[in-house]
Amino acid sequence: MIDSRNLKRHPRNRFETETRLLDAAEKVFAEHGYDGATVRDVAAEAQANTSLINRYFGGKDGLLVGITKRFVEAKRYTELPYPLQPTLSDEIYHYLHHRLLEDRAHEAMVRLMVSRVSIDDDYRQKARAMMASGADENFRLRAKQHQQLGSAPQDMNVDMLFSAIAYFSFSVNFFGAIIEGRSTEEIDAQFSEFSHRMGAARR
Repeated sequence: MIDSRNLKRHPRNRFETETRLLDAAEKVFAEHGYDGATVRDVAAEAQANTSLINRYFGGKDGLLVGITKRFVEAKRYTELPYPLQPTLSDEIYHYLHHRLLEDRAHEAMVRLMVSRVSIDDDYRQKARAMMASGADENFRLRAKQHQQLGSAPQDMNVDMLFSAIAYFSFSVNFFGAIIEGRSTEEIDAQFSEFSHRMGAARR
């Protein structure tokens, strides 16, 4: 266990402890639900002192905000794993497919966020603020590359396009994949049609 008395002298220890607590919170919340989980459960999973949760995050609510921020930032800034596509339509399709795979891999986190947003006004305001800064950096870079190559119009409003993509992605991934349990192939067919229409509308 990390000695909290040394954290001021070793800032890296705080970052490592915060990361361990967030990892533990995500696991415990997934297993027991947000209401069923306790800070003691999280501290035990992280092998850390319970008092550090209050010190670093202000309690269980702060842990939820912390893991949400990490989840959102990973989507916004992590480099996309596939190459630039030949057309804007293909780019939109691959982006949607990639986000579907991510949401399936982090289904417990998606369920947690949606359930808390629906009943916790304070959390909803904080989560909305995290997601309200327009297109993520990955998609913005791809859009600029398509504009430079002439495969997307120069006056294309990237934020408006991304907003449409993000809403479609969430609704299909959450309701179609997570709630209804539809297959990736079924959802990809929807993505293909949506991508074709969105790309064609911007020629």
